[in-house]
Amino acid sequence: MSSPFALPDSQEIQPRPTVSLPGPGTHLPALDGLRGLAVILVVVFHIFGAEPVPEQTLPRLLYMTTRLGQTGVDLFFVLSGFLITGILFDTKGSTRYFRNFYGRRTVRIFPLYYGVLVVALIVLPHLFGRRELGINPVWLWTYTANLPMSAGADAEPFGHFWTLAIEEQFYLVWPVVVFAFGRTALMRICLGCIAGAVVSRVLAESVGVSSSSFTLCRMDSLTLGAWLALAARGPEGVRGWRKIAIGVILATGLVMAPLYVLKTGVGDTWIQVIKYTFIAAFYGAVLSLAVTAGPTSWPGRLFTFAPLRGLGRYSYGMYVYHPFLIPFIARRLATGRLGTLGLSPTAALWLRFGSIVALSFGVAWLSRLVYEKQFLNLKKYFDYKSENKRVERPSRRVWAAVLGAD
Repeated sequence: MSSPFALPDSQEIQPRPTVSLPGPGTHLPALDGLRGLAVILVVVFHIFGAEPVPEQTLPRLLYMTTRLGQTGVDLFFVLSGFLITGILFDTKGSTRYFRNFYGRRTVRIFPLYYGVLVVALIVLPHLFGRRELGINPVWLWTYTANLPMSAGADAEPFGHFWTLAIEEQFYLVWPVVVFAFGRTALMRICLGCIAGAVVSRVLAESVGVSSSSFTLCRMDSLTLGAWLALAARGPEGVRGWRKIAIGVILATGLVMAPLYVLKTGVGDTWIQVIKYTFIAAFYGAVLSLAVTAGPTSWPGRLFTFAPLRGLGRYSYGMYVYHPFLIPFIARRLATGRLGTLGLSPTAALWLRFGSIVALSFGVAWLSRLVYEKQFLNLKKYFDYKSENKRVERPSRRVWAAVLGAD
């Protein structure tokens, strides 16, 4: 979720540049802001999902808007497709194409994921007794937990790991696809995958399989992000993206937001079939706006807002840890307990919310500092820049000229 973004081996500023993004081994600051937005959306959804539904009309409507937080995983998917495809396409001519990609993915993702599984499935059961899971742990160890979940299995407390499983399955296959085809063919494959995801959801819903966590049913977000990365490397680059992005955001947002608030789509087959593609289009447009925004424009300031970027840098850890922390905080800051101290139910809710966000960030920060960093240091053995010596980052003034910044 936090891969650096890579570009071609050499990048010279031309009158009509094809790409206006940083070079290999670097990343766009705005993408950290998008990750921060994504993780906050997911945390909001899970926090309020654990709260009782208010009975009053206005609080109930406000509560229902928190369902939109579930779409944060779609933003993560779009980002992953965009970043990973950029890395792969821009390094496919290198001699260590597969080695560098899989090596960097391994040291970034595996230590935290498997560290949590070792503690939760081996250490804690040994100390406090084994807790039965709704799925065989083998599904978790092999990044395939989303498959039994699609058939209705309960994977708690690892229910959120289905997204990590889908991403890892994508990372396993997509490098081979990018290596085998050119840019135009890859863009067609992406469009085919988007259409295939819609068809897969129709088939899944018809046989009673949950289309929300089955791999093929969620390919539209990942491959839309991939399509955008490839389109950015075409003759026109990212020119004209901002106007199109704003139109797509308004159109898809106005259509899907009310439906998603009033109905999640569960039990409504037609909503379930189309909603993920609409959400993917919405977040694809948001990403397009972020990567083309000038540093002084309001989108540029929003997506590079320091607190949001800070959350984005630790979004992977926050995503992994926060569902385990929600019940811990909920028990200690329960409304009844806080009521004895004079706090209203609303104040108690916001205290729980702030505490969970702060604790999730703190644990993610500590985890990265003490544990994950030891593995992240191994990235130097899989360095993109070592094979791309000629790349230089454009100055801020060049960025403004290239993008037509406000």
